[in-house]
Amino acid sequence: DLLERQLLSHCIAHWQAQDETGSTALARLNSMGEQAALPAFDTLLQLCRDEQLLYEELAQADDRQLRHYLEREVAHGYALAHYQVEPLSLPIHLFCADQRPTAPPGTSPTLGWAEILPKGTLQCVSVPGDHMSMMQAPHVNVLGQRIGQALQGAPATAHSAPV
Repeated sequence: DLLERQLLSHCIAHWQAQDETGSTALARLNSMGEQAALPAFDTLLQLCRDEQLLYEELAQADDRQLRHYLEREVAHGYALAHYQVEPLSLPIHLFCADQRPTAPPGTSPTLGWAEILPKGTLQCVSVPGDHMSMMQAPHVNVLGQRIGQALQGAPATAHSAPV
């Protein structure tokens, strides 16, 4: 059920961002999501393809790629829910997308990292795009430059000699 809900979640988020243009698709997706039991992933995916409910990036992926992508996202969600921060004594760079959805009240611009890391260790670096598009051209070029700048400014580490 997690994989199916993740697929619907992606589609719903996309069509919500389309305002009036996406109202019909959004209504259909919401009605699917209200079902007590969703169809199996392959059936649901085919239904979304047939009704053109997938956004372009998802529609372009084949079924195997899309399943793998969504499985990875579900695993990341599990990891995030169970993650415990361990103290580090080195600078941390957080690459923040310029375009962000409206955050719920009380959400920090650093997504909570500044609140849990020691003062002065977090460096926020702004990059163009949103969470997904910052990894695509042309935004990925700027992201790469900013990562390079962060690495150039990082202190050199001692390398141990091979044994």
